[in-house]
Amino acid sequence: MLALRDIDVELPLVVACDASHEVLRAARADAANARLGYAGSLSASQASTLFKAGVGRLVDVRADIELDLEGFVPGSIHVSWAVAPQFEVNPAFTSELAQKLTKDEVLLFHCRRGPRSAAAAAAATEAGFRNAFSVDGSIDELLALCVDRSTTTW
Repeated sequence: MLALRDIDVELPLVVACDASHEVLRAARADAANARLGYAGSLSASQASTLFKAGVGRLVDVRADIELDLEGFVPGSIHVSWAVAPQFEVNPAFTSELAQKLTKDEVLLFHCRRGPRSAAAAAAATEAGFRNAFSVDGSIDELLALCVDRSTTTW
């Protein structure tokens, strides 16, 4: 998995992702202008492209039951933002994240519709994860782009 020290550095040519680099750079600039508190926001299409190219890691922050009911993107990492039974913010979120991922990786946080992914990206940024992006849109959009649902069962 590609780990980036800084989005502004040149990526290796073997990655062949000049377009991906530009997407991340533009999202970072928009986030800075909007003072989002995390690296930036990406569309489901952009996140899917980055994930498939091996540039970013999808981090699913939905609750366990949502994965069972709605499905998940194979190869994504799961760290619940909220925990049952009250669905309060997971107090171990950033420590669980640190156990599974490095602070330099490009992280693409997604949830069912977007609000939790933005909150998770902000919390990850505050915890020192340098490239935490929120994926806008729904899990259905992301699944349609990443998974052949005609052959996948949950």
